[in-house]
Amino acid sequence: MNTWRPSESGLPTHQDTDHMGAVERDSKLLFKHATLYIGEIENRYLTGEVRRKVFRGLYKLPKVQTDNKKVLLKEGQIIYIHDIKIECILVPGHTWGHMVFLIDDKYLFTGDTIWFGADGGYSFLSTLAEDNKLSVQFLARLKRIVKGKQRSIKVITGHTGYSDDLDFAFKHIDKVCNPLSKKFYNPGAPYDGYDESDDSEEHARKKTFYENKNDCQVFYVSCQQRGSIS
Repeated sequence: MNTWRPSESGLPTHQDTDHMGAVERDSKLLFKHATLYIGEIENRYLTGEVRRKVFRGLYKLPKVQTDNKKVLLKEGQIIYIHDIKIECILVPGHTWGHMVFLIDDKYLFTGDTIWFGADGGYSFLSTLAEDNKLSVQFLARLKRIVKGKQRSIKVITGHTGYSDDLDFAFKHIDKVCNPLSKKFYNPGAPYDGYDESDDSEEHARKKTFYENKNDCQVFYVSCQQRGSIS
């Protein structure tokens, strides 16, 4: 049996602390031995070449620091970790180097690019983007790429659940989610960023990996289905 464990490798879609928390220098370092596969443009935040800005560039977020080994990824690159295929697709806007990952042509991990409302997917929260227009532009490109696969693909977001309905997932990607509007609230989602009543450590430990706020264990579902891990 393959003795590989998901903590060996991490695929953060971007460097924001809610996606890198378990490898940050001042954290409990749950995945301190994991090799991080991260976009080369996104890595400029980690080196300090670029500062992360939100609220229309008016506020700079603290620099995320990690000592983990990194492998830098390029747009369109296809890599294999063990027998798992990962296609790297650049979707900037939320951050300058945000990447989404298509795993085995079945699971699309979109990080913070798509926000599921009750009536479909939108471009992610406007106030947290580096450039909302850029996000909309590259989401249109992502839609073309994914639909061009002509396969059944599950779209797994970073904060608002998942869907295997591609029409639903990309329905409103030309519109940006306004965090001040309840229009974008989806009470039927497995997890919704507006409702944090169940945000406890106990509940977080019970969640499946793609509902957790840390996406370092991005391979878990694929590996479990293959029987690589138990």
